[in-house]
Amino acid sequence: MVASSKAIVLRDLVGNNFDSVGGVALENFLPAVKLIDQDANQIIVDFSEPMDTASVEAGLALTDAGMTRIAYTVQWDAAGCQATIVPNPALIPGQHYLLDIAASSAKDANGKGLDSVSGR
Repeated sequence: MVASSKAIVLRDLVGNNFDSVGGVALENFLPAVKLIDQDANQIIVDFSEPMDTASVEAGLALTDAGMTRIAYTVQWDAAGCQATIVPNPALIPGQHYLLDIAASSAKDANGKGLDSVSGR
């Protein structure tokens, strides 16, 4: 069995490769959540690439075990790769919460969709 590759190589008419330096920036990968870290006061979500922050925020939902929405604010790093979600009030240690990031809404800075992510 041959392993498939998702690499795409584009060339001009004389055979020169297009790349991010000499031609076109080519990207063939969906954005992904790299890490979700949390404590009672904040949830930090690291993305694999810069995100369209408004689209991510539109797709966020933080709920408790009874599916009651929890209020929060979102702070972003300058690159748009890390979202810090600050619940208000703080989360209660030992309780279960659900953070959803909807694939139908969340996009990277280039408009590509994010796979649906849930964290408990």
